Order: sequence, then C-alpha cells, then structure tokens
Amino acid sequence: MAITFHPNGDITGTGASNFGSSGQIIQMKTDTRTGAAVDVSHPSTEVTSFGADLEVSITFHSTSNKFVVSCFIPDVYPHANANRAIHGGFSYSTNNFSSKSILGGASIISDYISWQGSNNSDLNEATYTTSGNCPTTSAITIRPHFTSVNGQIRLMANAVGIAHLTVMEIKA
Repeated sequence: MAITFHPNGDITGTGASNFGSSGQIIQMKTDTRTGAAVDVSHPSTEVTSFGADLEVSITFHSTSNKFVVSCFIPDVYPHANANRAIHGGFSYSTNNFSSKSILGGASIISDYISWQGSNNSDLNEATYTTSGNCPTTSAITIRPHFTSVNGQIRLMANAVGIAHLTVMEIKA
C-alpha cells in the first residue's frame, strides 16, 4: 500500500493493520497558524487562545496506543514588564470545545514561558511537548492552551512567525 503525505499534514495508507511492531507512528497530523498577534489576559485559566486557528482533529485507533503532542509559538512578549509569563498545556474536546479535558495528565506542561526578572523588551519562543496514552477512540480536537501569570502576554507578537501544532499516534 502506498503512503501519501498530504499538504494538510495527514498521512494516508498507514492503516493500523500495516503495523506489527510497537513504537511505529500510526498517524501524524499538523496545523499551522500565521497572522495577527493574540493577547492572553490575566487572570486567564486554560484559554485556547488561538481557537480553531491552531488545532488538530484526530481519531485515535486504540486507547492502548500512545500520543505525542508538540507545540511551537513564536514571539512571546510580556509587554516589557518584569515577572509576567504564560503556562502552556494542551486541551482536547469531543464537542467543539463546549466542554474540554486536559491532555497529557497536567494542565501545565511548560511553565513560566517568557519570564524575565527585569523590564526588558525581549521576545521569546515557546516549544513544549507531552505524551501519554490515547484518551479515547472518539473523534477529538486538540488545541494548545495558556494561562497568564501576573498580567497580559502577547503571543506571535510580530505577526510574522508560524505557530505549529503536531499530534502523533504511536502503536503501543
């Protein structure tokens, strides 16, 4: 069977029956976002700031399999204020985020992104990853979520970078 890599990040021709060994990637899906900056305002709790502009829809084959989720956000800016930051994690939903659950076992995967002890105008990037057992075999949507610390934080501050979200299912 031929394997096809599609521009939207889907890989087809890799049905679970093609894989006999554990540790092999069954499927991988990605999404990217370009465009305007997004502000995360304090006190925000697990806000999926990008909404549908940065999400992956996936149906896992088995809850015995493993997932790996990775996110990259360019130009995280604390508005030149000391002691501000964001915490990053992942949420998933089976109903278009009318309700949501935490993915990866902890709400905070990467903490204090862009924290600085002085009032600098630094731009930082955020890269974080988590893994675990696939939570369901129902169709789900995964988004990065953020919680601000001590004030507003701007994501993609220069509006020129590319945010990236990747989800993989790995045979157990």
